[in-house]
Formats: sequence, structure tokens, C-alpha cells
Amino acid sequence: MKFFQNLAAKFRDLAKFLRDVRTELRKVIWPSRKQTVNYTLVVLFAVVFVAALISVTDAAFSIIIRRLLGI
Repeated sequence: MKFFQNLAAKFRDLAKFLRDVRTELRKVIWPSRKQTVNYTLVVLFAVVFVAALISVTDAAFSIIIRRLLGI
């Protein structure tokens, strides 16, 4: 009997949690389509820039190491 009471309590807790999630999601101010596109472009630009920077740095270190080792 205690098992079913615990199970019922877990379902009540889950239901309360889901109601709370729904309430909080209603408070969220969602970005507009234009904002989402702009943010996506900024992130893509940043990723490409950092990837290029890492590639250039890697190539430079590779050249330096090869010259130091005489390869």
C-alpha cells in the first residue's frame, strides 16, 4: 500500500512540476524572427572567425616547431 502512496505522490510532484514549467514558459519573452536571424548570423560569424584564428595559429606554430626541430 505504501508503494502506491509513494507512486501517487511522485505523480503529484510531476504534475506540479509540469504546471510550474508551463507557468514559467508563459513569462518568457521570446525573440522575434528578425532577432533570431540576427543572433544566428552573429554566432555563425563568431564561429567562423574563431575557427580561422585557430587555424592560422596552428599553422604558425606548426611552422615554428618544424623549423626548431629541423624537419
